[in-house]
Amino acid sequence: MKKTLKVLVASLLLGVTLVGCSSTQESNKSSSTNSNGETEIVLWHAMGGNGGAALKGIVDNFNNTIGKEKKISVKAVFQGTYQDTDTKLKAVIQANNVKNMPDLVQSASLGVFTIKESKNTLWMADLQKKYPELNLSDIEPNALAAASYKGRLLGMPFSNSTMLMYYNKNQYKEAGLDQEKPAATLDELADQVEKLTKKQGNKVVRYGMVHQLNFYAPMSWIAMQNGGSYLVDKQNGRDGNPTKVVFGENGTMKEVLTKWQKIYKTGGLDYTGTDAMKRFSAGETSIFLGSTASLPAILDQIGGKFELGTAFLPKVNEGDNIGVATGGSALYALNKNDKNKEKAMVEFLKYMSSPETQFKWHTGTGYFPVNKKTYDLPEMKEHLNKNPLFKTAIDQLHKSSPKLQEMWMPSFQEFESFETDTVTSILDGKIDMNTGINEMVEKGNQLINNYNRANKK
Repeated sequence: MKKTLKVLVASLLLGVTLVGCSSTQESNKSSSTNSNGETEIVLWHAMGGNGGAALKGIVDNFNNTIGKEKKISVKAVFQGTYQDTDTKLKAVIQANNVKNMPDLVQSASLGVFTIKESKNTLWMADLQKKYPELNLSDIEPNALAAASYKGRLLGMPFSNSTMLMYYNKNQYKEAGLDQEKPAATLDELADQVEKLTKKQGNKVVRYGMVHQLNFYAPMSWIAMQNGGSYLVDKQNGRDGNPTKVVFGENGTMKEVLTKWQKIYKTGGLDYTGTDAMKRFSAGETSIFLGSTASLPAILDQIGGKFELGTAFLPKVNEGDNIGVATGGSALYALNKNDKNKEKAMVEFLKYMSSPETQFKWHTGTGYFPVNKKTYDLPEMKEHLNKNPLFKTAIDQLHKSSPKLQEMWMPSFQEFESFETDTVTSILDGKIDMNTGINEMVEKGNQLINNYNRANKK
């Protein structure tokens, strides 16, 4: 009797366990179709403002054309900033919450480290191999390199940009500067900033330039030097997880900060970066360093008040390479173990990378087209003839090496915040330059070592 009772209890417990496992598996299993019988793809993105409006139009067009024909529906969900998106993505990945993971996610460099380390990531190289119709051979080499790890394509380039120098041509003329000769080096930039700055007594009433020095510009300035340099080893984390910071030992950060300090000493640099684009557009400062994607918004904010100029990012020294790191973001796919979703994602990615879609994205946002065939479109040729300012970023991209890429490392945001604060302390005179650089190196190495210790393979 006791033996029978034990068997009965064990059977009941096993049944509960199996039900629990079944329930967990079911909760993690994604549904292929929505109430309309369409395969639904969820895209998390970080595009607000003009970018958000342009993305909505592009997604709506897909849903009403290709999606309607192939019974696919894409749901684009705004997640806030890139940092917000990365935080939310980390949460669902770490919890293995497959059900609530997006199918596609738009991510910039600071979030890619999470994506490339996740077992849930569908590498674009693998999707291409499985679905040959996902042909990305016409994508810009720099953009492909920006979304690749160890030479293997991780994401699909979509919203890529470069850093530009925007300047007020009217104020250049007023200061006696040649409107068609913006600074080509940081030394020339220091000279122009000083001449553009206006003071009343000791009070600055118009700064020559506004820019806060986070890692955005130094990633290019460091890479320009010595025939190609990096912030961290393993080719800025593109050829393996980084093991150390290298900008201290190769002297490239010191060279950048020495030039930056010279600009600061003119008295014409507002290095807080507060409302930089808005203040530039209002004519309160003469020079602004920002993304290609800022161009439509700047033109809109200026509203014809002055003539805008765009230029390549100035080099650190005359002999440096021309070029900038390819910034922006790409689309990354997550694995839901659902063949219908995979096929639907491939259809959407083909559409997003097409010349026609890239033209709409470029004209709606300022991000350069990642598909080279976009330039063959008659409407693209007409657009560039009417709007030559957009051509600056494209020309700069095509003169930049694909090896010139942004940094991938763990805790990117924390490292960048520390670097930005340290540069401010150097400019304020609270610490000397060598001490500041050493502290940045130590902080970066600490973050890298903490990650590598916790993730030994």
